[in-house]
Amino acid sequence: MKLKFIKIRYAIIIVYLRIRSVFSSVTKGFTFIEMLISLLITIIILTIISHLFRLTDTYLSAAYEFDQLEYSFFQLDLNKMTNSKAISLKLIDEHSILLKQQNQNSFIKYQNHKIIFVSNNRGNITLLNNVLNAKFISNHKGIIEVSLRIGSRENFYDKTLYL
Repeated sequence: MKLKFIKIRYAIIIVYLRIRSVFSSVTKGFTFIEMLISLLITIIILTIISHLFRLTDTYLSAAYEFDQLEYSFFQLDLNKMTNSKAISLKLIDEHSILLKQQNQNSFIKYQNHKIIFVSNNRGNITLLNNVLNAKFISNHKGIIEVSLRIGSRENFYDKTLYL
């Protein structure tokens, strides 16, 4: 009987020691709720990243359309300046054109990655920005060809305009 009592007491002590060791050991781990929250955050981040890739594509196309719009305004301004019968065009060098009116001399120049309009050496108006290269070439028929490379160094496009 004494032996039976010792076995029972020993078994109770072992159970007590196991419970105590489980509660005293501090192990880092996730609970089920923490796991669900981390998975939810991961899924949200991954869905946002795919939309961000689509947005950058949209912004790139919008930037390209803005460059096209700026070029069309430049083309319109240049045609308004040169289509008058009282104005004569003369090519000075490959980066500047002289627009000669009766008593007024104006220039269209390529300077500092811009195409500018200089009127009577009193001031200038920027006609087109972000021009990487511009060449003005005169034809034997008197037609001036304006070759432009517009954009940035990575994304650019070439345009040709005839005056």
